[in-house]
Amino acid sequence: MSKQFENDELLMALKKSDNTKAVPILDDQILINASATATRRKAISRKPVKILVSALSGVAAFAIVTGGVVAINAKPGMNGNRNDGPGSASKLWIPDVVATAGQDLAVTSDWNAPSYRSMKVMPAETYLSLLADYFNLHGEVTKDEAFSSEDFSNVFDVFWLEDKDKNATLSVFDSSVMSFSLSFEPQSKSDLATTKDEAVLKFNQILNDFKSRFQPTDVLAIEFSDVQVGYVDNRIVAAANQVVEGYEVQIGTSATFGDGGELLKVSGSFGIFSRQSDVATLPEAQAVSRLGAYWDNPFRVRAIDDPNNNWLNENPLPRDVYCENSQNIEFGSKCITTVDQVVRGYGVSTAADGGTLLVPSYSMYHDGHFIGAVSAMPGDHPQK
Repeated sequence: MSKQFENDELLMALKKSDNTKAVPILDDQILINASATATRRKAISRKPVKILVSALSGVAAFAIVTGGVVAINAKPGMNGNRNDGPGSASKLWIPDVVATAGQDLAVTSDWNAPSYRSMKVMPAETYLSLLADYFNLHGEVTKDEAFSSEDFSNVFDVFWLEDKDKNATLSVFDSSVMSFSLSFEPQSKSDLATTKDEAVLKFNQILNDFKSRFQPTDVLAIEFSDVQVGYVDNRIVAAANQVVEGYEVQIGTSATFGDGGELLKVSGSFGIFSRQSDVATLPEAQAVSRLGAYWDNPFRVRAIDDPNNNWLNENPLPRDVYCENSQNIEFGSKCITTVDQVVRGYGVSTAADGGTLLVPSYSMYHDGHFIGAVSAMPGDHPQK
């Protein structure tokens, strides 16, 4: 393992105990393809690890290194079997949920709400060029391939620019939202942020510049939530989620500042979305049955309510605390619970064609503990 890999602040944060939260992720579970054997996929021959680009909603993090997949924070005995099929070895086991609707959940719905669908407004190469111009980077652009950790057949391009003079690496993923990562050695003191307040100012400036450079006309405006600031390995990290028509969603961007306050890393995702027609949502009580399996469940969505997505929460409760039978759960068993509270919001999902969807969602709780979030859209497969 290279020193660069060992010292990466994002990875080091993810290496801590299961109770530590990941820095906001990039696009939905994207991994660099460094070990796939399919002939149409080219193995990356650069440094062992270029960038960690998936945190799987805080449950487990995976990074591709030369020759295989490394699982971070996975509990022993809880991983899938490598013989179970593509991707199974990189999935942390989480019990299926068998939930009952509590008496306070609504059996009818008065919530009519739109969904939102991502739009590609520029090629990834153009996006990379604009980012390189903003950060004053110069170098050769190369192209590799990436794939989704949940669907290894979903292969797309990733573009790299390496500025050797500044020891900087910029990557852009040709996915349904604009996902990128930039890491570099400090070259100047112009971006110092030695306090949390300074980090908020610097990061807000970056976000505002992004909005002015990447905001097309005649589409929904790019907006961000209030900036959160914390410390990861004694370095200041600032982060913000995207806001779409007033709804904060689990698509985020973050910046890391070095020991001297210099900007070391910027990474994240933000999308251009089109508003779809309003639909009548399912009743809360009816949607409870959608919790089911954590993996390969078309109704599960990523929501900001999930404490495993809150990287500033340093002391979260165990994930199975919402199970009424938590003392008896073992590998292969199911989680029995009652949903006694539902909170409306918008969740992030992936359409059948690979696009990113923002859908009305229900975040479900048991005794104040988050269980999961599901789509409130009607239909047998709301992502189609």
